[in-house]
Amino acid sequence: MWADKHAGHGIAFFKNSPSVLMRASKHFGGKKDPYALTLFGTTIYVITDPKHVAEVHKNTESLTFEEFVIAILEQSGMSKAGIQTVYKPLPKDKPGFPNPNGDSMSTLVHSINVHQGYPGGNLFDLDGLFVKWFDHQFRFPSIVDTCAHYSMKTSSETCSIQVPLWQFCSEIQVQVAGDVYFGETLGQVEPDYVQTFLEFDDLCWQILYQYPSFMTTKLTTAMKKMQSALERYIRIPQSKRNSVFQIKTEEDELRRIGVSEHDMAILFFNIF
Repeated sequence: MWADKHAGHGIAFFKNSPSVLMRASKHFGGKKDPYALTLFGTTIYVITDPKHVAEVHKNTESLTFEEFVIAILEQSGMSKAGIQTVYKPLPKDKPGFPNPNGDSMSTLVHSINVHQGYPGGNLFDLDGLFVKWFDHQFRFPSIVDTCAHYSMKTSSETCSIQVPLWQFCSEIQVQVAGDVYFGETLGQVEPDYVQTFLEFDDLCWQILYQYPSFMTTKLTTAMKKMQSALERYIRIPQSKRNSVFQIKTEEDELRRIGVSEHDMAILFFNIF
């Protein structure tokens, strides 16, 4: 067997996870059957066949992501009281967003997200915001401003610009999500939120594999900075923000059940 008997595949996985997965594929002769990896005593299961992936997502009775999500919220700093409140079933006749099945707020967050995309006014408003954002940001002067902080080649004569495509696309995706869903207020509260989130995103795998705190300084710094920005954002009256239906509704529902602004910011950060 190609795994260390004590650490399992942990050391090799943390050094180069794609290499471990490739070695595993070769070890099993290229078959797409599910297999397990041991990472310092923790077992994870790897599924590579699209049919199996679909079955996992459909099998909500015997397979659940709830424990995984709760663990992420705990590691992100959300209080136990906040997590319990979010996962507590709510009355079917509660005020606010409809809850015919008596679901918890954790489930309603998904329902509200889906409702944002239903045909109608909310989707029309969201589409309009995206189109307006891209129409402005994808003009030459705006692209130059967006890319000003990293190396690029610009020609005003030919109206051309060369930028690192991966970095440009990453920043655009984060910025459009923040600006459209939370409004321009988020950028006013924390002008560097795009770069901060990307710093976190680059290291967030350390949360999944429960790295010790002394090894996650950069991750923790970026995460706390984003959470602080969202908490300051939430403290601004809704009337002075231009967030979309989803954000407003989720905030209203969380306030209604008594979730603190600190926990709310952590939850929004994970949704982000």
